Amino acid sequence: AQVTMPLPQELRQAVTRDAGELLQALYEHTSRRMYALHLELVLGDTCQKWHCDQNIARALVTYVGPGTLCASEEAVTRASDGSVDAVCDAEAISCVAGDILLMKGGLFHGCGRGVAHRGMALYVFVRVHVFVRVLCTRLHV
Repeated sequence: AQVTMPLPQELRQAVTRDAGELLQALYEHTSRRMYALHLELVLGDTCQKWHCDQNIARALVTYVGPGTLCASEEAVTRASDGSVDAVCDAEAISCVAGDILLMKGGLFHGCGRGVAHRGMALYVFVRVHVFVRVLCTRLHV
């Protein structure tokens, strides 16, 4: 990754604070010692398909643009392997800018049923999406 422009001071402070809180929350729930932290600027649509990640856990906070959609297990129909077949869209929960989302992945303590989620269509709202993503994968112990 390459930094092409420094963040404004106010955003820098918020991102630093939130990254620390996301890392602390992941540590409390996974006891892992290594994480991958990303600050991302998305200029197009994100994944529109309902799915679950094959990692241990993921934490997100969106600063600009629509947040991630996620669903409670009651709204999810799954295949026998735990992958997401369908989600009742009326039951989906929509995160907004400033919300922190902590999601279990399919590898979370062997559960095989990570949180069903998908990205929002950016063309409905704005074309810019800025968020911090922290991943905890099986490679990071």
